[in-house]
Amino acid sequence: MTCQTCKLAHDQPTCDGYKNGCASCSGRAIAVVADRDALLADPVDAETRQMLELLFGTERWTDGLAIARHWVRRIRQVEASRATA
Repeated sequence: MTCQTCKLAHDQPTCDGYKNGCASCSGRAIAVVADRDALLADPVDAETRQMLELLFGTERWTDGLAIARHWVRRIRQVEASRATA
């Protein structure tokens, strides 16, 4: 996590707070709206890669993928804990 907004989003990863310029916020935004299964696929499909390249750049899209995958796992973890509560 790279900013205060991300720290606050840890408990509610689908909240609407995002900080411009924060890579973690960008990854979380993708994890919230994109196909989560596609983000976790290995290898990712061309459409997912293109989306990541547009947001993070062609040199850093794999870094963005790792961030998005972190948030996908966190979202699923929170959703699962709510389902059992």
